[in-house]
Amino acid sequence: PEDTSLINWLAEDIEDDVREAVARNPITPIPILEKLAGDEKHRVRMEVGYNPNTPKAILDKLPDNEKP
Repeated sequence: PEDTSLINWLAEDIEDDVREAVARNPITPIPILEKLAGDEKHRVRMEVGYNPNTPKAILDKLPDNEKP
């Protein structure tokens, strides 16, 4: 199994742009995408919507203006 401790740590970074990068990264695990889909920042949630690996179930929870 992969060690996801670093990506978990980055997903909670205080800087929005770091969380955005994690959200758009195609190797970000689904549970982290799910967590970032609830981020307080619009751009982070939008990047989750544009991630090609975000499952439909998570996309369905995003507001329309955050979906691709």
